[in-house]
Amino acid sequence: MADDQEKFSLSKFFSGFLNPVTHAKNIQFVLWAAAVCFAGFTIYRAYFVPTNKQVQTTHIEVTQGGTLNLQQNQKQEVKKRAWWIPTPFVEAYGFTETTGRAGAGARIGARLEF
Repeated sequence: MADDQEKFSLSKFFSGFLNPVTHAKNIQFVLWAAAVCFAGFTIYRAYFVPTNKQVQTTHIEVTQGGTLNLQQNQKQEVKKRAWWIPTPFVEAYGFTETTGRAGAGARIGARLEF
């Protein structure tokens, strides 16, 4: 083994955390991981999650005397928002405890619906 190995330097160790190249590599790794997860989730939703299809029904009624009555009903599909668009919500609540303490509160935020 060679005797001319570089000795450990504490200042050099901590200067690596201040190096922008280190952070750029980490950011690049996170962005690529997010892109792969997004592509996988898109493929999962496209091929494995069932979709709601519009159903059209036709009712035919024929009465005596030759009267024909056609009724077509088309079920409307409820269109959901895209999963990445958060749905805002506001919730209010009240509570009473057995110790006699009572109060009210509220929550506000956004939720992602998959």
